[in-house]
Amino acid sequence: MAEAALPKRKRGPKYCCVVGCHNSAENTKGLDPPVKLYRFPGKWYEKERLQAWINAVRRVSPDGTVWLPKEHTRICSRHFVGNCKSDISQHPAYIPTIFPPIYRKKAPERERAQRYEIKNVKLPV
Repeated sequence: MAEAALPKRKRGPKYCCVVGCHNSAENTKGLDPPVKLYRFPGKWYEKERLQAWINAVRRVSPDGTVWLPKEHTRICSRHFVGNCKSDISQHPAYIPTIFPPIYRKKAPERERAQRYEIKNVKLPV
């Protein structure tokens, strides 16, 4: 009796981890120049480079701790000089340097309410 073939396991979507960047493997197909998605350095001898990439991305975990990339985390080529990463440590594309403006966290509701109240206070004439 033939065994039923198991369906291939789908992998999650590959997308850029940079806050404000919406590039993914799906939405960048056919672009010129092509957008590549790179893994973060993971070799034992690339610890300094990994830390430099983490610092460059400037991301924070939801609980406020330092963000660390996982095995599946990617960064797109648009964040590297020349749209391509380099393995030469003296090259400007060794570390990602091109990023959207720094994002701001949404103000807490109380802070927003206070600004609203101050703005709408009617002054006596």
